[in-house]
Amino acid sequence: MDSSDSNDKGNDQSAAQRRSQMDRLDREEAFYQFVNNLSEDDYRLMRDNNLLGTPGESTEEELLRRLQQIKEGPPPQSSDENRGMLCFGR
Repeated sequence: MDSSDSNDKGNDQSAAQRRSQMDRLDREEAFYQFVNNLSEDDYRLMRDNNLLGTPGESTEEELLRRLQQIKEGPPPQSSDENRGMLCFGR
């Protein structure tokens, strides 16, 4: 193996690491901007339901989707599921 080949691989790896770090920093910045723009009630709702997660792990879109889901509440159960639960309980 030529030394220039190993240098190229090292450069590729360090460039990939830098890109990964920059992506994470971008997500972290978006997280903090998202949290700063939440109303006090929305922040409490997300915090109390453990929906914020760790800064940088979730995108702003994912956080917004979580907020909308918790505001809408759990999806309604179908009547078949409700009947099945009633029959099981007897």
